[in-house]
Amino acid sequence: MLTMNTKEEYEMVLHYLEEMAWILSHEKRNLTTPVAEELAMKNKTDREKIEEHLAQYDALVIEAEEAMQMVEFIFDNFQDFNHV
Repeated sequence: MLTMNTKEEYEMVLHYLEEMAWILSHEKRNLTTPVAEELAMKNKTDREKIEEHLAQYDALVIEAEEAMQMVEFIFDNFQDFNHV
């Protein structure tokens, strides 16, 4: 478990969040490819499932971006990480 006491730990968390945001956006692109959209048009249930997944990915990306902003704020505003 991270203690969040060092600059390196903040950088590690920020890097992890950036990777998660990239993965989520990449997965979202996979769900919005023309093939996925064509298949979804053939079956309304599949279309609804894809839309539900897209909404979940959007929510996760927003959460990851908010977490990154929080870590960046802490990183930018605290110079002495041993006292955070």
